[in-house]
Amino acid sequence: MVLSEAMERLMEPPAINTDRLLFVSVAGFIVNLIGIATFTHNHSHSHSHGGHGHTNANMQGVFLHVLADTLGSVGVIISSILVEQLGWLVADAVCSVFIASMIIISVIPLLKESAHILLLATPDPEELNASLEKLRMLDGVLGYSNTHFWLLSSHGVAGTLHVQVAPSANQQKVVTMVTSFLKERGVTNLTVQGGEG
Repeated sequence: MVLSEAMERLMEPPAINTDRLLFVSVAGFIVNLIGIATFTHNHSHSHSHGGHGHTNANMQGVFLHVLADTLGSVGVIISSILVEQLGWLVADAVCSVFIASMIIISVIPLLKESAHILLLATPDPEELNASLEKLRMLDGVLGYSNTHFWLLSSHGVAGTLHVQVAPSANQQKVVTMVTSFLKERGVTNLTVQGGEG
């Protein structure tokens, strides 16, 4: 909607009243800078107290939205000055295209990440295969089969697998060891079934 109206205004720039526009855009810019500073402070503060080092999709979305709003405020400030001082009415339409572009650009990474999670996409196969190959080195593990892993969240992996346990090993101990081993490597939700090999 914003893009289509901006295109129309590019062709025929309307007269614009900038009486309060510069004041409102500067105020919006200041509020957005406070939002970014608060978000950045809170985010770094949580990491210094044992945070896990990752942001979730909601927090990433909030940050990208505030960042796009901040850049939009800068665009409105510049276009207000250009319209008021130089009479460049087309600056308003260019600013609208800029703001719409910022919104689209900020949404694309979130859409991609959300789609991967909703479609239960598989995690990085190289990293997963390397971890699974190391399973064979654990005491009592003969092999594994029926592996199914998928993205549970932006940084969490879920999975199931069947582990073939050596006849001389304690099956419950091996299952616990395999579960701990994979959880250390980012598999946050795991079901391991053990059986003699």
